[in-house]
This record gives sequence, C-alpha cells and structure tokens, in this order.
Amino acid sequence: MVNYLVRRYIDQNSNERKQRKQYGYLAGFAGVFVNLFLAVIKVVSGLFSGSISLIGDGLNNLSDGGTNVVTLIGFKMSDKPPDKEHPFGHGRTEYVAAFIVSFVIMLLGYELFQSSIERIFDPKEIQTNLIVLGIIILSMGVKIWLAYFYYKIGRKIDSQVLIAAGADSRNDVLATASVLISFLFARYTDWVVDGYIGVIVALFIFFNGVAFIRESINTLLGNRPDKDFVRKIKN
Repeated sequence: MVNYLVRRYIDQNSNERKQRKQYGYLAGFAGVFVNLFLAVIKVVSGLFSGSISLIGDGLNNLSDGGTNVVTLIGFKMSDKPPDKEHPFGHGRTEYVAAFIVSFVIMLLGYELFQSSIERIFDPKEIQTNLIVLGIIILSMGVKIWLAYFYYKIGRKIDSQVLIAAGADSRNDVLATASVLISFLFARYTDWVVDGYIGVIVALFIFFNGVAFIRESINTLLGNRPDKDFVRKIKN
C-alpha cells in the first residue's frame, strides 16, 4: 500500500527538494484522513458505550489530525526559498511544527487525565457489544499501518516531524490496546476499570509529548555535533 501511494503521488523525475515536499504532503494528507476517520468512529462509539477511555482515544486521534495539518504547514513553509530575512532558508519551520505537535500531545494527555480521575470517583457502566469491540481492533490495525507509513517516509526524507508522528501512532496502538482491555473487563467481569485505563492512556500520551518537546527544543537550539562529524571537518 505504501509503495502504491508513492508510485501514484510522487514524481520520481523531479528534483530532491520537490520530492521531499511531495512526500511530506502525502504523509500529511494521509494522516489527516486516517486520524479524522478514526476520531469520528471512536468518539461516536465512546458516547454510545459510555466509555471515557474510548472517547479520550478518539480525541487523541482528533488531535493527531490537527497536528497533521500543522505538519503540512511546516512542509509548506520549510520549502520556501531563502530571502533577505532568512538567508539560510526556512528549514527550521519543520522543527517548530514538531514542537507544536509535541505540545498538543502533552496538553491532550493532561485533559484526558483530569477526565479519567473524575470517572474513577464517579464510575459508570459501559455498554459493550461486538461492533464496538470490532471498531477498536480495526483501529489498532489501521494505526499500525500508519506508524509504518510515517516511519518509512520519515526515514526516506530524514524528517523529524514524520518520525515523531510515527512514534505517536505506535503509541496510539498501545493506548487503544488499553481501551480494549477496559472493554473486555467490562464485558466479561464486574470490574469497572475504564477510569483507571483512561489514566494510564493519559499519562502515556502526556510523557510522550514531553519527550518530543525536549527533542524538538534540542534540535531548534542546536545539538552538539557528532565526534566523527567534527573529526571529518578537521581532516
């Protein structure tokens, strides 16, 4: 599927700079479509079933769709040629986009944490059925594919923001797996663990965002060059 999309939407005869822009747009638009689709079906399923963890998982996908839009803007801005105010180009715009992505992820984790704590002290029964369980499992498969898609393109064009998006999609799979566990507990036991699972998902999302913010700041400020790289310059 990834190779098909690349063959269809990437002009292999264009220069490297143009190809990088095309890859970025392809990844961004694919992410917007997939994440908005998953957000809608998860939030609707969460409202139907009464699961705070599933609603939170859907909102996580919604924020991912929003950050995909930021990614598209980042690729658009970074492709601008150098000008008088920016003689070295606009390449760092992509790193700013990565910082925004990370901040949104962290903020979402905080909001979900608050809602989950409230659910722990005020537990509600979850309505489970096979359709909702099927949606959860399907969304995990879709996110696994999206993570692979981001990683492959991110490594090909050396894009930090896409590699970060791939890691976020991978983490989304683990978060959704926690939601699945919550539903299985609700369906086959008398234990109501939805709020606790929500807290786990929230902390996972929050610290993932913190890690990405730290990496983005280091890149923007300038990391210390590799010793081998310095040695090559001296020689």
